[in-house]
Amino acid sequence: MKKLSSILLIGIISVACTAEKYTSEGNATIVTSEYLSFDSVKLTIKKDNGELVTINRKYDAHATVGARVHINEMNRLETIPRYEFK
Repeated sequence: MKKLSSILLIGIISVACTAEKYTSEGNATIVTSEYLSFDSVKLTIKKDNGELVTINRKYDAHATVGARVHINEMNRLETIPRYEFK
């Protein structure tokens, strides 16, 4: 029982320590999150310049509505704008 309590406490502390990173940094804010499948979600992200971007991404517990994220446009494709999520 003590091992389980210790593991749970460590998990809570690590989540609390990383929560600030996802609320203050970044160049965009997650507006909506829609469940697609067991391991993927559809995120609508509003960049600081007002542009709305929709991306499909592997599920990440920290990428919640209101979180600040870094997204960068990838210019490898000329016809379809693609975004990289960090």
